[in-house]
Amino acid sequence: MVLIRRIDKYERGMSNLDIKEITEIQKNLLLCKSLSFQRKLALDFGLYKVVVAGTSNSGKSTLINALTGRELLPESMSTSTKITTYIGRSCLEADYDVIVMGCRGGKRRHLEYDAFLHEYVYGLKEIYEGKQSSENLMSGFVNSSHELADYGVCLVDTIGIGINDYDVKRTAGIMREADVVVFLYDGSKHGNLTSDEIDFLKATLFKNKKRPLLPYERILFAPNKMDCVASPAQIKQILSYDLGNFVPSGSEGWQQLVNNIFPIAARYYRLAQAGIANYSAVGDPMTRAELMNSDFEIIQHASFRSGNYKNYLKKQSGVNLLVDRIVDIVRSIDVDDIVDKYI
Repeated sequence: MVLIRRIDKYERGMSNLDIKEITEIQKNLLLCKSLSFQRKLALDFGLYKVVVAGTSNSGKSTLINALTGRELLPESMSTSTKITTYIGRSCLEADYDVIVMGCRGGKRRHLEYDAFLHEYVYGLKEIYEGKQSSENLMSGFVNSSHELADYGVCLVDTIGIGINDYDVKRTAGIMREADVVVFLYDGSKHGNLTSDEIDFLKATLFKNKKRPLLPYERILFAPNKMDCVASPAQIKQILSYDLGNFVPSGSEGWQQLVNNIFPIAARYYRLAQAGIANYSAVGDPMTRAELMNSDFEIIQHASFRSGNYKNYLKKQSGVNLLVDRIVDIVRSIDVDDIVDKYI
């Protein structure tokens, strides 16, 4: 009751809270002894969980890096993320970069960031072999300051669905604790959701057609790699049709989902952050795959100084609109909802 009374003073809502007040709420929630160890650790890194889910190699890590403004997670043409990774600002102001929590006894370890990437991101061959290794139950928590963290947001990079059934279950479990879900898929491949993606969504977010896992307005769809298609608007139209697999087309819920479609080009946003021009200007011509496999020196030839062009790339990426929607959702969530969720 003491905890609830201390939080009740924030009746104004999150939109009017500053970072210090958000941190105070985090610390109060951490005092609640009924929380599991994992939830306590997750609350350390944010009040609201924005889970980025989707198929392997759909661009989840690239989007996370775009949202944080740092290359925290590896970006490659193949699957990279091997464990669920939480990214947020630590309310405890810890002087470490990464915490890794294992499945054995709920123990946690502090690691240097490079060691985290090497051991827990690149090194899990068991996943490719379909084994349910103990390492696959681990979660990493990366302490990083980013714009969304000002609103108490913790970004969650999940294991890509499509690797094995075990990872699908793991991702589904993470989604059940989400406040917002951003579902990514490769929109450059015809624009349609694959049968695996449809099955996954039916088994998780839309298992109950009448009442989805989250309110419709908190489920966002982001067809990615729009820099590789002729018409993002057409991709949005195709996805709108696919959403009829989950809710009746034309219904209020369907319309809310359609309103939450944000075609993006996460790579555009990352190039703008890095000060690198549109990759179509790098070679004569240079394809996406060639760019991503090129040496840094080659890419540097296309570097640019124009702030206007950087802003143009960011606007073309569509990521800004996605961020604005996430902020709007977070502002609409009452602090009491968080108290009820974790206590």
